[in-house]
Amino acid sequence: MKLPQVIREKRKQLNLTQEQVARYLGVTAPAVNKWEKGISYPDITLLPPLARLLGTDLNTLLAFHENLTDQEVEQFAAELSAMAMTEDFAVCYQTAMEKIAQYPTCVKLLFYAAVTLEAALIRLPEKDERQRCREEIEKLYLRAAQGDDFEISHQAKLMLVGRYIERKELEQAEALLDELPELPVDTVHLRASLYIAQGKLDKAGELMELAVAKAGQELESHFLMLIEIAAEERDEQRLEELIGLSQKTAKLYDLWGIFPCLTEFRIAAVLEDKDRCIKALKNLLAAMKQPWKINQSSLYKHIQDEAGSYALTEQMTASFAAGLKNDPTVAFLRKDPEFLGLIKAFEMDVKEEKL
Repeated sequence: MKLPQVIREKRKQLNLTQEQVARYLGVTAPAVNKWEKGISYPDITLLPPLARLLGTDLNTLLAFHENLTDQEVEQFAAELSAMAMTEDFAVCYQTAMEKIAQYPTCVKLLFYAAVTLEAALIRLPEKDERQRCREEIEKLYLRAAQGDDFEISHQAKLMLVGRYIERKELEQAEALLDELPELPVDTVHLRASLYIAQGKLDKAGELMELAVAKAGQELESHFLMLIEIAAEERDEQRLEELIGLSQKTAKLYDLWGIFPCLTEFRIAAVLEDKDRCIKALKNLLAAMKQPWKINQSSLYKHIQDEAGSYALTEQMTASFAAGLKNDPTVAFLRKDPEFLGLIKAFEMDVKEEKL
């Protein structure tokens, strides 16, 4: 129950009138009436005596123990994400904080709000304000990490580890990683088996195809890291071998076209090859705009993706372009007119798509 419902029901259980409640608290009867209708709320100083009068505690009065359902959290996250694309960040942030104030112990809400707000930070032009908001978002991750929802806590801790590593706070990152338990036995095959037994072959196929696509993307990510290491080591023979394996993997898993472009871009960046880097970056940014038509592949025929949801969103592509400006691997291009012009042109393309 929400606060208005708690006040109304507790008052009626005690056979108290609104006037009696008002006299006890030193307010007017219309004020109590507005509380029960949700038009306004009691002053914070009135909450302890109100709880005592109604024979309850502050946790119950403020519904601190009540959580949103998963569906409600997901719906709010979708609405918040849509708002982030059209409204100022301040509006999005305030909306998220108000919801969290209503459900401060809902760890899934804390985590989803943090993820959405972090993605929306690109809309903040001021560096200092962006940093302040990042700190507030990190607090949400910390709260989610301390929750009793294993999956959400695990994801929040992974996000925090990434932040610590980014800031070179390696001891904190290691300590948090040590807290993470071994992942439980994968349930994908069990769920697929259940779907097959139920005759839901489309669902079973989609579940396993998504697992294959995820495995392919993870493998490409691993190859990319190995390629960067080989490039740093100037091991040309191993570099060529890894590039070949990466290309074969992308073809085998029928992956999105960004992967070969990303590999080429990272190699060029590590080698500080300006011309190669610019060419690769052009190809990468162009590929990002093309959705991965995943269900057009015979390998992924059960995956429903009619809306092209496997393309990076405008927000994510804009964030990638903005991130390049501070990417240490392309520091040698930081003042290059062609590089800056390419980033600016790409940002303009994103803005035009939003109009």
